[in-house]
Amino acid sequence: MTNKSWIDLVRDCPLDISRIHSHYEQLDSYLPENVSLDNLNESKEGVLRARGYLNSMFHSLIQLLYDSSIFKKPEDKILSMWLTEDIKMYLGKLDEDRKSLLIKFDSPNLDIDKVGVSRISTYVTVIQTSCDIIYDSLLKATKEYKNNKDKDKDGRTFLYILFQILTVTMSIYGGIQGSGGKVTKRSALSVFPTSYRSLMSDKGGEIIKHGFEEDTGIKMSEIEENLEGLYDNLED
Repeated sequence: MTNKSWIDLVRDCPLDISRIHSHYEQLDSYLPENVSLDNLNESKEGVLRARGYLNSMFHSLIQLLYDSSIFKKPEDKILSMWLTEDIKMYLGKLDEDRKSLLIKFDSPNLDIDKVGVSRISTYVTVIQTSCDIIYDSLLKATKEYKNNKDKDKDGRTFLYILFQILTVTMSIYGGIQGSGGKVTKRSALSVFPTSYRSLMSDKGGEIIKHGFEEDTGIKMSEIEENLEGLYDNLED
């Protein structure tokens, strides 16, 4: 993806994603283009630094969507919380990849160093793919939002559009896990047409709230008390 495409997206997106773009530029400056035995340690350090900025990209996205001006109904907070949980699971998957590809096989032994070239290159691809997930999801959501003919277009509408796109995209890459047959938010939503318009309807709101109660055992009467502070747990 080119810098120009990011600039266009920053201009067109209904939310201010300039911080996400800034983190991406920092990430891109550290991500090695070519990995070889001659630059193995430098490449490894660059990949780890880039991973930190990838975390910042996801964190900035969550902070952007956790905005009191967006939330008009209790289910809006639930949706934002679910998106946060999905991102945490995806970042957890990246942590597992980092350990298996980089940390576990970190050794001065030459034979393992040769494996290191392949493993570092693989993790570079993982990070690039993650950037694509953020960019492509924001781009698709922005286009969908702009094509939306509804009169009441606002940050809440964009949240629902992005939730639909981003969670599906991350699930393809293994970021969202199953739940052992338990009736959860995912199974509750699967029995209802889950376009963003469907989710924003009264019936969609009831299904979201039902999924929350089934997931947590918390009654909706307690939702305001229990949702506070659940967005502060993304680890750096």
